[in-house]
Amino acid sequence: MSEAPPATRGGLLVGPPDLLSARPASRAGAVAFGVALLFLAFWDLAGRSLHHADVPRFAVIAREMLRTGDWLLPTQHGEPYANKPILYVWLVGLASLPTGLPSAFTVRLPSALAFVATAWVTAAWARRRSGSATCGHLAGLLFATTFFASALGRSGRPDMCATAFGTAAAAWLDGAVLGSGRRRDAWLAGACLGAGLLTKGPVVLLLPLAIVLLPRPTVSIGARLARARLGIVLPVAALVAALWIVPAWLRAGSGFVENLVVRQTLERVAGQANHVEPWWYYGPSLLASALPWTPAFLALPARFASAAVRARLGDAVPVLAALVCLVVLTLVPTKQVRYALIVIPPLAVATAQAACDLAAGLPRGRALYHLLRGVAIVSLSPWRAPG
Repeated sequence: MSEAPPATRGGLLVGPPDLLSARPASRAGAVAFGVALLFLAFWDLAGRSLHHADVPRFAVIAREMLRTGDWLLPTQHGEPYANKPILYVWLVGLASLPTGLPSAFTVRLPSALAFVATAWVTAAWARRRSGSATCGHLAGLLFATTFFASALGRSGRPDMCATAFGTAAAAWLDGAVLGSGRRRDAWLAGACLGAGLLTKGPVVLLLPLAIVLLPRPTVSIGARLARARLGIVLPVAALVAALWIVPAWLRAGSGFVENLVVRQTLERVAGQANHVEPWWYYGPSLLASALPWTPAFLALPARFASAAVRARLGDAVPVLAALVCLVVLTLVPTKQVRYALIVIPPLAVATAQAACDLAAGLPRGRALYHLLRGVAIVSLSPWRAPG
């Protein structure tokens, strides 16, 4: 392993093929990474009943959707349900079509698939930023083995799906801003944001917008906006969301859409909804929920404060974007730790970059990397996941 720092171009590593090896990444490594994610997501996925107070409602709504054949307006016990957008219920309904009745497995299946997708996107994001498959796999494992990420990926809630859509959009926009994007990325990012709006609402916009708007030393705000092509991204997102909202509005009237969009947003911002917590809530909650990687998430991204590290690894925007998202969420009185899941993928990307950079510069760097990877694999513990 050479001790010379990898060459960079525009903040992106261009060689060697892997931070800890002179050889290109093997296909076997990608297969092992995928198998690990699938094991964590699907092990005993149907082995627990839907005992949580909130999760069974998605089974009820999907069951009524399948029974009535009405896939436009969700109902719960016969009453219009305007508490959540429609996409997660659609996914549960589609998964339940073969049997005609939702089950513990089909209610959790969309979350499990989104969990795998988020880990893959996080890995791809880190690989694009570093040029290293090793760094990418480490970032994906850091996300997948964070306790509350693996729990939410197996709980049957919309949060993981929204995180998958938001992370994918952020990764595409980050690549575009760095100059490594493709013309279709703006359309893909917009489609993901629209799907995220139909899953969880406006919170899905936080991370992608922070990625684009945060200052970068080598890219002006004008260049960032031009490269990100927000003039395509945001209209596409609005159009995708409107594909359901407009027909629902025409069928159920303005009251349904007002309750879904306006009233809920105002209640959460004003602190009149459930889960109203003090401003300091996310601090202690995330310290416990982000285990076993809390020390790594706190310490390793701080390496980006060094100009020498930024010269090797690129800017610190993923770290800053995670902090911006956390500050915005903190300002809203309505809080739950699962709402902060969106900060874990960018923190995993930055932590993996910093960890591989640190390992590459140490005499026993390879041993340090394999130790980190070993701890991640040992942390594959689906039996810890509640709900």
